[in-house]
Amino acid sequence: MVNHEWRSDTLLHVAARNGHATTVQLLLDRGVEVDVCRGVDVCLLSGSVCPWFLETTPIEGPVVVGTALLEAAWGGHSDIVALLLERGADVNFVSRGSIDRNTDGLHVFHSRVANINNQGAIQGTALQAAAYERKETVVRLLLSRGADTNIQAGQSGTALQAAASNIPSSETVVRLLLDQGADVNAGGGIFGTALQAAAWRGTTDVARLLLDRGADVNAQGGLLGTALIAATSRGTTDIIRLLLDRGADVNAQVGPYGTALVAGTAQNSADIVHVLLEHGADARVRTETYGTAFELAYGNDLLLDTLDVLFHHGLVPASKKAKVKRELRRWVWPQLPRPHVAVEDTELLIGQSWLSSYEEEY
Repeated sequence: MVNHEWRSDTLLHVAARNGHATTVQLLLDRGVEVDVCRGVDVCLLSGSVCPWFLETTPIEGPVVVGTALLEAAWGGHSDIVALLLERGADVNFVSRGSIDRNTDGLHVFHSRVANINNQGAIQGTALQAAAYERKETVVRLLLSRGADTNIQAGQSGTALQAAASNIPSSETVVRLLLDQGADVNAGGGIFGTALQAAAWRGTTDVARLLLDRGADVNAQGGLLGTALIAATSRGTTDIIRLLLDRGADVNAQVGPYGTALVAGTAQNSADIVHVLLEHGADARVRTETYGTAFELAYGNDLLLDTLDVLFHHGLVPASKKAKVKRELRRWVWPQLPRPHVAVEDTELLIGQSWLSSYEEEY
C-alpha cells in the first residue's frame, strides 16, 4: 500500500517534490512504482485494486495526474531526477490531463506505451517542468537521457515555450533546448510560439536569441495573436522596437485586441503608442471589440496619456482646435458607447481615425 494516495499526493510525490532523496530511495526499495501518477480526488493503488476503486468511487470532473519525476524536475532536485531515471522512470512520460470515468484503470495508470502527444497536466513533461523553472542542471540531465524537446503537453506547449514563458526567462536554458533540436516556431499552448511568450514576458534577450535562430516574427496563435501584440499588451519599448526592426507587421489584425496599437492604447502606454505610430501603425483600423485606437482612448478617461499622443500625431493646427472641439461635441461624443471625459478636455482628444475625415471635410 505504499502507493496509496488520498486526495492528491503519494509519498513518492511528496518526497520527490521536497527534495528528500533518502525517502525516495527507501520508497523505491520498498516497491513503489517509479511512474505512479498523482491525481485529484483519486486514490492510486496497486494494479489489482485500481479497477475496483474506479468502479466503486464516483469521480467528478477532470483528474490531473503526474509522476514523481515531473515533481522532482519541477523542484530542481537533480539528484532525485537522476535516481528516478536510474530506477526506470519514463523520461518522456506525459501525464493525462483527465481520465475517462469508464477507462480501465490498469490501462490509464500502468500502460508504458503512453501517447507522447497527449495534452498533459499543468507541467506537461519533466523536461517542460524543469525548463519552466529554469533548472539548467535538470534540463541537461533529462536531455542526456533522451528527453524529447518537442513534445506538446501542458499549458505552455513544448519545453522551449515553457522556458520562454516564465519570468525571468533563462536564456541559457532556451539556448540549450535550441541546440538540442527544439522547434523554434512550434505553436500551441497559451502563448503561441516561444517568441510570443518571450514578448509577453518582456524578455528582450530571449526574444533576440529566438529571432536569431529563425523565429517567425509574424507567427499567429496563442491568446494574444502575434508577438508584437503580446509585447504591446505587457512588454517594453525595447522588445517592441526589436520586433519592429525584425519585420513585425505593425498593423496585423488578430487576437482579442485586434491590433498592436489598440493593445498599447488599452495599456495607456504613451511610449509604446508613440513607437507604434512612428513605425506606421494605422489608428484608423477598426477592431471588432474596441473600435479604433482613438475611440478606445476617447471612451475611457483613464487613457489620457495615450489620447495626448494620438492627438499630437494628428498634427492638428492650433487655429483649428476650437472648431475641432465643436465637431467633437456634435459628432463624436454622442456616438461613443463608453464613458468619456469632460468636454473641457476634448481639445486634447483627437486621434488619426477622426482627423482624416476632418481634414477631408475642412
